[in-house]
Amino acid sequence: MKSPRITKIFTHHLSFYLLRFTLLPLSHSTDLFCNDDDKAVLLQIKSHFAGVGMLSDWDPTIDCCDWSFIGCTGEYDAHPGRVNAVTVSGGSGLSGEIPAVIGKLPYLEEIMFFDERKLTGPIPQSFSKLKYLQIIYLNSNSLTGRIPDFLGGLKNLQQIDISDNRFKGSIPPSLSLLPQLAQFNVSRNSLTGSVPDPPPKLKSFDISHNMMTGTLPSKLGKLKMDFVDVSYNQLCGPIPAGLNRFSPSRFGHNKCLCGPPLPACKATSCRVFHIVFISLSITVVF
Repeated sequence: MKSPRITKIFTHHLSFYLLRFTLLPLSHSTDLFCNDDDKAVLLQIKSHFAGVGMLSDWDPTIDCCDWSFIGCTGEYDAHPGRVNAVTVSGGSGLSGEIPAVIGKLPYLEEIMFFDERKLTGPIPQSFSKLKYLQIIYLNSNSLTGRIPDFLGGLKNLQQIDISDNRFKGSIPPSLSLLPQLAQFNVSRNSLTGSVPDPPPKLKSFDISHNMMTGTLPSKLGKLKMDFVDVSYNQLCGPIPAGLNRFSPSRFGHNKCLCGPPLPACKATSCRVFHIVFISLSITVVF
């Protein structure tokens, strides 16, 4: 038999929790938390991919902030209940292009579609509307086209990983202007052209397994880098001094990169160039 004191305490706590339960909003049944416009966009994305795999649990009767792969802002954020992350990982069975409608999620901070080998096409132009975007992970898919120049206008970008795809063309110089970009990985594509200057806060840089030419920018050696890999390209010239602490394998299999941590650059190559230049000049004069 319970003592009067225990009974009183039990009754007090039960009354308190019943009161809390009564006052709490029923977000799942009334859908007060998930923004209606964001939910409509997500359902269009589901329809675009025919609702396959893990997207099949995107149930319109459930708060979209509780769906798989979806993150939302908290109740104390400036814009509570807005979708700020779409992170779809491998094994979801997605095929086709990334839908342009994703650009209608105005508070999106993270986009991740990775390890989906049937995901094709370019990076949608609609990404240019996502001014809060911080993270783009589109690695290990079958995406094509060029790296879009408009990414340089997304000033909050901190991480870009579009490695292991089928991108062609050059790296847009506009990416050098991204003030917060710390991680940049475009390895294992078919990129060409020269290496642009790095953005000011870059920490990790991977352009390995492409077909890039020219020299490494001297500014790359002046940053406090945590990781660098430029191997398997067609690069030439001296490695910036600040990068000589990295493994030689990070610079290997290029056309003629030289200097620490690789073997020293050959001064004879410079003399040969000047001799050829002088010879050509004399030939032109006569």
